[in-house]
Amino acid sequence: MKKILIIVILGLFARELLHAQNWNEIFYLETDAEYALEEKNFDKALDIYQKILKRVPESALVKFKIGITYLKTDDQQQLAIGYLEDAVKDVAQDFDGKSISETRAPIEAHLYLGFAYQNAGKLTDALTSYKNYKELIDPSNQYFSLVNQYIESCSNAEKQLKSPKNIKLKNFGESINDKNSNFNAVISGDGSTMAYTSYTINYIDLFVSKKSGEQWSKPKNVTDQISKKYYLKTTGISYDGNTIYLATDDPLNNDLFESAYDGSSWANAKKMDKIFNTKSNETHASPSKDGNTIYFTSDRPGGLGGLDIYKSTKDEKGKWGPAINLGSKINTAFNEETPFITPDGKFLFFSSQGHNSMGGYDIYYIDLNGDQEVVNIRYPINTTGNDLFYTPGENLQTGYFSRFDNTSIGKKDIYQINVTQEIILRGKIIGEAELAQIQTPFTIVLLNKENNETVNSIVSSETNFTCNITPGDYLVTIVNEKFNTFSKDFSIPKDFSKNEFLLEANLTIIEDIKPEPEPVAEIITPIIEPLIEPEPEIKEELAVVTPPVEETKEPEPVTIEATIEKPILEEQKPEIKEEIIPEVIEPKEITKPKPVVNIEFADTDKKSYSVQLMALKKPLNIDCFTDLQSLVITLSSDGFYRYIVGYTESYSEANELKNKINQLGYTSAFIKTNPFIPNYTIQLMALKAPIDLSYFKDLPVISVTKGADEFYRYTFGAYESVQKAKEDLQKLKELGYKQVFVRKITPDITLANN
Repeated sequence: MKKILIIVILGLFARELLHAQNWNEIFYLETDAEYALEEKNFDKALDIYQKILKRVPESALVKFKIGITYLKTDDQQQLAIGYLEDAVKDVAQDFDGKSISETRAPIEAHLYLGFAYQNAGKLTDALTSYKNYKELIDPSNQYFSLVNQYIESCSNAEKQLKSPKNIKLKNFGESINDKNSNFNAVISGDGSTMAYTSYTINYIDLFVSKKSGEQWSKPKNVTDQISKKYYLKTTGISYDGNTIYLATDDPLNNDLFESAYDGSSWANAKKMDKIFNTKSNETHASPSKDGNTIYFTSDRPGGLGGLDIYKSTKDEKGKWGPAINLGSKINTAFNEETPFITPDGKFLFFSSQGHNSMGGYDIYYIDLNGDQEVVNIRYPINTTGNDLFYTPGENLQTGYFSRFDNTSIGKKDIYQINVTQEIILRGKIIGEAELAQIQTPFTIVLLNKENNETVNSIVSSETNFTCNITPGDYLVTIVNEKFNTFSKDFSIPKDFSKNEFLLEANLTIIEDIKPEPEPVAEIITPIIEPLIEPEPEIKEELAVVTPPVEETKEPEPVTIEATIEKPILEEQKPEIKEEIIPEVIEPKEITKPKPVVNIEFADTDKKSYSVQLMALKKPLNIDCFTDLQSLVITLSSDGFYRYIVGYTESYSEANELKNKINQLGYTSAFIKTNPFIPNYTIQLMALKAPIDLSYFKDLPVISVTKGADEFYRYTFGAYESVQKAKEDLQKLKELGYKQVFVRKITPDITLANN
């Protein structure tokens, strides 16, 4: 039931397709093509079928056979589509392969066309073909469940293609690979020996290479040593590399063999114990590290359907125990193939047409010591075609397999694969957050504790969130104005065997508790407008043009005190200023909690100058300003986002900068004066994706810059000395900003204060 349908009917091709043809010639050509297929000489078979097609160009059956033959190749599968598209135009429910006059194709042409589309990544077309085939067969048909599995695999493929794994492929190069198809590579656990199979002019040849240092020796053809009677393919190798496990290449009856190395040559292969070989098909065998357990595949009676994975273990007397089916967690109603156990005995790798395959066979693994959940190794190791025979290395991050792609030397090359293990973090906000009506989004920040870099920042009103991470130590922080801030450390070990890590965040609602009376703090909030010298000029802030006046005076330095607890002010509309002279608003006393973090502008004669582009209530993303370098966006306690470039100690330099910015189209830019020269700031975090500055609503003055390394750096305050910055550093840590540090302001981090 589980075997993939093979429609090619050997020896039944019609001798008489059209009355005018030379039937004897066509019959003999067909016979030659069948022999070529048996020998896996697909190029020769295709040449013969093309000759037949020239004699019967309208035959859907010949086109069907050409399409299937292309699908069997390693390097020309995409060419099957055109022939199968023609074949499905003339299919018949009553197709008779025994008839000498049959030119129509069987209805299975739709099934194979679907697989050809899927193999090429044309999932929509594949679904259409699969559904067309499904409509032509009865639910009792043995292939009904198979086509349903293929339909489901198209849906799985769409999901997996959106989240590829990060892998690196290393071709073994011309020292191992050649113009032929090289496949079924097995590498001993000690890393000393590689054995593999190749389709050659002799049909199938076996090769062995030994490793010395970092180099593999020239492969030695050991076919004649191992067997002159059978065509054998490699399936496994012992940990020390001295025993090779093999299987016959016989579509009617596959058996398992083994060959031992005596130090100079390989022994003639002998059949494995009768526990492994039956009258059914046994297609693969590979050993555990100690060699006392063999994992193998068989379609013997009593299985779950088709090829299942079994194991047998030696007893104390060295006798092989009964074959044990690995059960329904691994085996399905479809084919399972090519099992391999890792040297530590923890993970079993195998291929299957079932489970959540994205096309044909997919590669999976299971933690035999854990919860035994089957895990898809995912795209791009798995593809929308057939993916079998993945030999694992010592861990989940390395392995070996064969593939044809645009880097291949031959029709199929052997590769080493290194996987950057990526895990899907699935977070769920639970508790009171689930019941509350979410009015503002959650901000979720994920920090890698090993390098203090922000891995991801998510803004969402949903209580579920996902992102991809690698094994390591992390800190997740979740912020929402209605809930208490949630922070949690968690770790994912390097040998984590699942694709997903589940994280729950229990958020609690902030209670409305009135604070006890605190000492009254006075805030002086000056509005310092641009200092214009020697001549007044027109400037604009908030897109309001103000008229010039005759003279300006420079304001006296003042001290500003601000706290992370925002004062409760009466709502006021921004004033439209009628004069460009610096104006100081009279201070207003307000009652607020005692300051926690202060920004102090000390009395000094030193000043710096910046160019302000605009001030907005609704922010623009920093990525909108691609024509400006060292742009700083600052959010102040008045709720305005100010867009500022540079700082200079010279007004004339600032004026030159302003003129350049005007030429870029920012005609409303003006010069603003800063009461001191900033040297240091405190970095809060660095993100790969930007977040709104309102995330830091507990801090009075926050800035963001985008560096040349594409990181968005969020900073607090500006200080003349590192000592003053360190005074606020500890206070910020107490507020929950655990990864803060003092950073010197460089041309890449230019700040201006408001």
